[in-house]
Amino acid sequence: MVVFQRKPFLYIINLIMPLLFLLVLDLASFFIGEARGEKLNFKVTVLLWTERFAPFLTGLCRCQSSDCSYSRLFTHLNISSSNEVLQIMRPVKNWTSATVVQLHLQLFGILDVYWTDEFLTWNTSEFCGIDFLTVPRSILWIPDIAIQEDTSDVGTVLQDPFAVLYPSGLVKVSERKRLTYICQLDLFLFPFDHQRCNMTFESMSSDGESLQTSPSTCRTKPL
Repeated sequence: MVVFQRKPFLYIINLIMPLLFLLVLDLASFFIGEARGEKLNFKVTVLLWTERFAPFLTGLCRCQSSDCSYSRLFTHLNISSSNEVLQIMRPVKNWTSATVVQLHLQLFGILDVYWTDEFLTWNTSEFCGIDFLTVPRSILWIPDIAIQEDTSDVGTVLQDPFAVLYPSGLVKVSERKRLTYICQLDLFLFPFDHQRCNMTFESMSSDGESLQTSPSTCRTKPL
């Protein structure tokens, strides 16, 4: 389905005003004598000017596609398994910019990871209000966040196969895992001791300048 929407201002300027002007000229021809053919020449001139303004009628209407499919948004973002740039490169337009990865760890072992992909942004008004998009995580660059004190085996990690994209470029992935990690205990006040165990999040392949971790501020659905 195609929807046509007029541009009123251009419609008045490019169509109504010239036609009114030509109409006035046509009415003025009644006051021109017919003895030497002036009236005929004048009417021919008015007709030629009318044809001159005819091309302005094109473009007076704005054609807006009503395609509200996810496929159109996928095409706009150039998301596909063949786009290797999305998978192997850190998603920044300037390599000196750091990627800030926000971490949200809940007690029962759900790790939500957020970061911004500067190439995957869109305007919701241009895509029928679509405010999030779910894509396979295998086609995106994913920060390799690990817990330094973790001694768990790989089999205890359950990764969500999908990532969620938001219009601002924010990307969210989730992991579920059972943690087994090292914690040094101070038992001097036992049995009245109070223990504090630190968890250090780090990237295995990026340094602290190009990839920075921080506590997540995304407790609800990002805007």
